[in-house]
Amino acid sequence: MPEPNVNVSVNDPTGEADGAGTEPLVYDSWLGEQPDNIKEMLSGWEGGLKTALQSERSRAKDLEKQVRDASKKLDEGSDARAQLEALADNLAAAKQESAFFEAAHAAGANNIKLLFIAAKQDDVIRSDGSSDFVQLKSVYPQLFGSTAVLPRGNAGDGTDPPIGKKDMNAFIRKSAGRRP
Repeated sequence: MPEPNVNVSVNDPTGEADGAGTEPLVYDSWLGEQPDNIKEMLSGWEGGLKTALQSERSRAKDLEKQVRDASKKLDEGSDARAQLEALADNLAAAKQESAFFEAAHAAGANNIKLLFIAAKQDDVIRSDGSSDFVQLKSVYPQLFGSTAVLPRGNAGDGTDPPIGKKDMNAFIRKSAGRRP
């Protein structure tokens, strides 16, 4: 997964400068420039986060297995067994959806929930939550890429000159019946 750029620069770590002449700060390059004690501290913190994530995933997997085992001990066709099996199916679906969302984010999807619905409809999600995102990009290209929202007022994205430059004198002249 590519590292995101943050809104601070190498020259201005506070992020308070106007941004002119500064380059974006990337986590890996920033970390490489830090002293060893900072690297060790962040490495330990990152390791703790990864361990917590793995333990949560394994706990969810164990819980699903326990629910399935408990349902097998109940009578065939009973309401309790059907409810436990439905609960286990819901746990598996939540785990699959979470894994898909994580992979879709890494693949650059800009509308992950809609992509999940489309992938589910096309039946391209595997049981572990993985999917063929190259195929999904070719079928649903609009769900990948930029999420830039154009501002109101026909301002564009700020790179084009404004359309039809107007000023107060032009409005006054036009109201008086003169040409601008």
